[in-house]
Amino acid sequence: MSVGLHFEKMIAYIIITISIIVWYFYRKKNFSDKKYQKLEVQKLYIVLLALIVVGFFLRLDYSEMIGDIYFDEPIFEIRNVIFSSFSFFIILLSWKSNSLKTKRNLFFIEFSVWLLKLLFFKGGYTMGFTPTVGYPVGLIVVFDFLSLLTRLWIGSKLLDIKTRIFNIGIMAFVFISFKIFIPIQLCFKLNDLLNTKKAQETHELMIGNWKGSLIQNVINFDTVQPVKNALDSNSLIAILNQDKPEIIEKQKTISIDIRLKIDSNTIIFKPNLFITDTLLLEMYSKTYGTIYDTTNLNMTSYEIYIESITPDSLKFEIQDMIKPIYILKLKKTTS
Repeated sequence: MSVGLHFEKMIAYIIITISIIVWYFYRKKNFSDKKYQKLEVQKLYIVLLALIVVGFFLRLDYSEMIGDIYFDEPIFEIRNVIFSSFSFFIILLSWKSNSLKTKRNLFFIEFSVWLLKLLFFKGGYTMGFTPTVGYPVGLIVVFDFLSLLTRLWIGSKLLDIKTRIFNIGIMAFVFISFKIFIPIQLCFKLNDLLNTKKAQETHELMIGNWKGSLIQNVINFDTVQPVKNALDSNSLIAILNQDKPEIIEKQKTISIDIRLKIDSNTIIFKPNLFITDTLLLEMYSKTYGTIYDTTNLNMTSYEIYIESITPDSLKFEIQDMIKPIYILKLKKTTS
């Protein structure tokens, strides 16, 4: 885990600890005092706004992580900005409204949108409450628990429902537990559907006969004897290295003519680039796919990246961890 994540985790735990202390303090108060109840609601609004701001900057309010698998999530990513900005401004308007009806309507609009986001879009729940070595997923869950608890508490006050904070906590715990055991992330399902559609469209454009050039970068290594410098010929370094050849890396580009035939699930190369001239083709998105060498028991695969494609032209890369990168620039032909 990086230093930045350690710092974020520390700050977030401080915020959560302070919030728990504040809530514990409120539990000891006499709630029969109407003036105190009004003051309490105002304080809870401030706590909720603070949680939204902290959640925005630490990517706790909205995250697309799959469990504890950490990947970089920019603060100003569009969905993070939209969700957090919506919650912040609607809650702020609800807080400042003098009309109880308007205050309630605005609050429950935000609450409904927030619950939908939590259920269908929020990530980081595969591992549940337990903090992990990668990213503190438990921190996201605790943050959502506190955010839900605060919203339920405010909602009970706005509706003048007499209940104990313990009962509200139980409701929040049950809801978060439901999210943990059924970690629906609708954003990934929508992305999968979109990628499947785009992949099919790209594959349909690729079907046909193609002719063009294949460009390959070839690296050669040459050994060259070092030239002695008269000024340091007697130095220790020169003596130690006098018989050691210098290795120089040289790269050159090779271009050959190539033909391709692509159908619904195979791609044929002429001349052959691999063990077999026919490979299985599978597209996963608009620009990314895989080709498989089926003659190998291990089903050797190569990644392909579409740089540009039109009904008459195609440019893509074939890449492998071991083999050099092939760049193909093609035009569609009739045969």
